[in-house]
Amino acid sequence: MSFDQISTAAFIAAPRSDRLVETFHALAFPAPWREVILDLYRHGKRNPEKLRQVPIGRINDVIRAYAPDLVSVAKYAAIDDTLPWLYTRGEYRSSIIKALILGWLNDLQPKPDDFPLVREAQQRLEMDRLEWDLVSVDLQEQRLSAGGTALPAAHLYHLLPDLLADRIAQLPDRYVYNEQELHFRRVASKEGAELMSWPPLQREVRSAKGSVRTWSYSAYIRLTPHTVPFSPIPRIHLNTGIRRWIRGPVWMPADRGVTAYLLADSPWMWDDPSATGTASSRFAAATLDWSKRERKVVWRASGPEGMLRRLSINSDFPQPDILAKRPEEWLDQQAGVRAAVVYHPMMGKHGVGAGLMPSERRRLTEWASAAFEPDFTRAPNLVQSELKATPKRLLSKRKSIPKESNDATGEKTAKARAANEIVAAANSLALRRLTAEAVDGHLRCHLLYQSDECRDELIRAAEESLGLSGLRTDASDGASTWHSTELDLTIHASRVGKLGGPLGGSVTPRTRQQIEDAVTQRRREVREYLEDQPHPSQIVFIELDGRKAWDPRQTDPKFAIRLGCADVQRVSQFISTFRPTGQTTADDGDETEDEPEASGPHRADAAWGDGLRQAGVRFVPEHTLGTAIPGSFNQLAFWMVKRRSDSVWRKPQFTPIAILIRPGQNTILGRTVDTDSWVPYPQLLRELTGRIRSDDLKTEAQQQAEAARFIHRILYGLRNEPTVAITHANNSRTHIPWLQNGNTIRDMLQLGGGPTQRLTLQGRNLRLIRLRSDDRSETPQWWAPKDPGTAGIAKGLWLDAQDQPDQRVFYSTMERSSTHQIENDATKLTTRIKQVKVKDKDTDEERLEPKHVIDTRKNAWNPQLLEITVLGQAASDSAEAWAMYIHQQRQTDDNRDGLGLPLILHLAELAGEYALPHDDPVPASADDTSPTGTPEVDITSAIDEEEGPQD
Repeated sequence: MSFDQISTAAFIAAPRSDRLVETFHALAFPAPWREVILDLYRHGKRNPEKLRQVPIGRINDVIRAYAPDLVSVAKYAAIDDTLPWLYTRGEYRSSIIKALILGWLNDLQPKPDDFPLVREAQQRLEMDRLEWDLVSVDLQEQRLSAGGTALPAAHLYHLLPDLLADRIAQLPDRYVYNEQELHFRRVASKEGAELMSWPPLQREVRSAKGSVRTWSYSAYIRLTPHTVPFSPIPRIHLNTGIRRWIRGPVWMPADRGVTAYLLADSPWMWDDPSATGTASSRFAAATLDWSKRERKVVWRASGPEGMLRRLSINSDFPQPDILAKRPEEWLDQQAGVRAAVVYHPMMGKHGVGAGLMPSERRRLTEWASAAFEPDFTRAPNLVQSELKATPKRLLSKRKSIPKESNDATGEKTAKARAANEIVAAANSLALRRLTAEAVDGHLRCHLLYQSDECRDELIRAAEESLGLSGLRTDASDGASTWHSTELDLTIHASRVGKLGGPLGGSVTPRTRQQIEDAVTQRRREVREYLEDQPHPSQIVFIELDGRKAWDPRQTDPKFAIRLGCADVQRVSQFISTFRPTGQTTADDGDETEDEPEASGPHRADAAWGDGLRQAGVRFVPEHTLGTAIPGSFNQLAFWMVKRRSDSVWRKPQFTPIAILIRPGQNTILGRTVDTDSWVPYPQLLRELTGRIRSDDLKTEAQQQAEAARFIHRILYGLRNEPTVAITHANNSRTHIPWLQNGNTIRDMLQLGGGPTQRLTLQGRNLRLIRLRSDDRSETPQWWAPKDPGTAGIAKGLWLDAQDQPDQRVFYSTMERSSTHQIENDATKLTTRIKQVKVKDKDTDEERLEPKHVIDTRKNAWNPQLLEITVLGQAASDSAEAWAMYIHQQRQTDDNRDGLGLPLILHLAELAGEYALPHDDPVPASADDTSPTGTPEVDITSAIDEEEGPQD
């Protein structure tokens, strides 16, 4: 079904004659406190002069855990004490705030010998002077940037969604579908506002042996404010999804925390045990950590054993080590203390799939939106561009095989299969020619495998894609060779053996030096193994166990293997050990870790295709926009490869890179800050492997200056060539502040500390395009509206239906993944009525009957809404045509589905992941939003942490 418009879960202020004003109780962070607390915090620290910010985030975490009705709007301690720090809708005991602050001071200097310093700081703060003020807040307060973009007041990023979430929680009618209802409660959150359904939903799975296992989950609603480039109207994005809970022992990551949500019938804390207080209706959020020192699970510093040890804590507050062993005991409580521990895919199996499909998402969004009226309304639908949306195909498309019921004689099926054989032969010929251009006529590979199935499937994928079936000759040393007129292929297959085992062998490396030694040893072993092989190669395929097999994570050998391959000028491609197709449910009622669609042949095909791209094979889509854009131009992409120093490998990296696709050139090129010329893409990958950030790039300012120098140098070198430069806001805006919504101006550019200049000064034929993905809900969820209450998924380029002068912002969507065939009407929150075929026992006739079904086991898949902003163009250009060009670049012939990003940025992102094999994103978040190609990551310092708004 084709669609001419899509709906988004974005809301804007409704027209009104007056301002939207609400009253709050507010408490400011007194400006004189900054120096008092900084003096205390700096005591005993190395380089105390570098500590310039009050660590207010720690007490904000405490508030989120034990006083969830308070809303903190401060990421930093304000210098201006007229700016509130905390807001609340009702009165809140100042004595509890004082107690929290005292606990915070003790946490800053926890040693008994430093108690006099804490007492002195307490006296200097004069906490008795803290008082709540009643304030009126304009919920539409904003100003406009120089580029015409809305800049809402900073506190509204918390208060406005908090107000709307309260309205949703207070809706008189609950969410109901198919006579089943959900009740939503507020949840303490760092950013925006959240609600989740409670009590939890359940799915029971019966094993082949008759035992029953229960899986638990809830729906969530998240509200976050956002802006759109060059638009004076801010948005509220309403995101919905699934949050799955753990039953049974919690797997604790060694280097990260796990979030738990808690609800009680009585207050979590009080300053006076005799004062009963009022329990919060909101779920609190706290973090479980594994303490290496105590060798047990503890609450993060904000827990009873840490910052709050001097406060009176509700005696029913769960003991962390017991909660981690038996979380279901609190999950199933009907009264008293209830607790739910968040599941993450790194923890293994879960019987409930992630995400919601579009029909159910639409119904839940429309129900919640009733709370926004009359002050807010849903943003207008986006309409489809009338420009041609598909590029010219380099490979021919296969014909569909008719259904058996539509081809009684089989003649149509035979013709379609015969035609597909011709198409396959032609496509394989084209791929052999492209591969030959990239590798000088002979592609040589090493395949290090664990299972015979992986070896056989990868060889099958190579034969089928290149059309080499029947041309194989085997040698006694394990090498297989295929000869064709266009290309020769050699694959040397052998067992991976100990090279694929955990780093350190039987002794887990734990210290920095032990990790470095283990990496160095495995790197040397891989290098020596490849050097001793009688056959050279350009690429090495390695079968390794999946991510969850490496616990702790520093035992994962992937990084060391990649370094060893790079030492001998090979690129490397990993493939996870897969199970046979068709294996779905284990005998004990568990769900298997991977879906069958992601195993076997599909995984081998994907790994082989990725390997060819790493070897430099290119399938660049040819646009079909005619003269709407220049006939010949460069594609240029910038990407920031970065890794924090607190990563598993404790080696920071910051490397700006550029990818270049030149018209008519057979090779995709790349460049880093320390190279003077463009190099082939495989060489770029090898040079990025193992790179460590230099000491003069520690600070954000230093990195911004480095990025600016690099970009200026690249643009200067291409100044005389027509070029379209493509950037990714989520990846680069911290280091290129000009990409932030509040900074950018049409057709202008500012780099580093330089002046804001016309883009044409960097090149007369330069265009600049910025993309933004749905990370952290920055682009809204969406659906294609059908009948009332149902929705579909549509592919296309979309724009605002209202005629806007010089429109620069567009949106691109793809069809859902071909490996995730799940109905758009599938449900997880309630059952639905589905017409199913039933055969009459007497007559054998089939008829349709209604049946109640629910699709909890399946992962939902919703393509992301990719925002395309044409920041700079020539005066005669069409921004819509350039946006369509980017949309077409997501459709490559060698990928079964549309890419998450246009090809050149896709290659840049892959280069970044290649350089950082242990910091690549973990699929799906703890919130379990459905996969979109750019999934949220919820294991950071804690499973559920986020950063502040960076639109």
